Amino acid sequence: MQFSPFDLTDLQRNAWIYEISYLKQILQNQSGQILFEYSIPRLSKRIDVVLIIKGIIFVLEFKVGAKEYLRQDIEQVWDYALDLKNFHEESHAAVIVPIF
Repeated sequence: MQFSPFDLTDLQRNAWIYEISYLKQILQNQSGQILFEYSIPRLSKRIDVVLIIKGIIFVLEFKVGAKEYLRQDIEQVWDYALDLKNFHEESHAAVIVPIF
């Protein structure tokens, strides 16, 4: 994280630490790829986490510290999944699963 191209506030740094710890725990027996803060080409948006496991693309949006999921949070992760499907050529034919 010390070489991150993004501005790191304590809140952001702590969120990443939580996300990494959580994902290590739940993915310990999985093989695949994990991408943090994935930039969607040409849209100036960043997905918190993209997991590619067995050819399936999982789009994860974390709301660390949130007490509830808001409709806008659900729409955000759906939008990211649709953006990948429509604007990322390698993802056109892939199964994409939004997770919030």
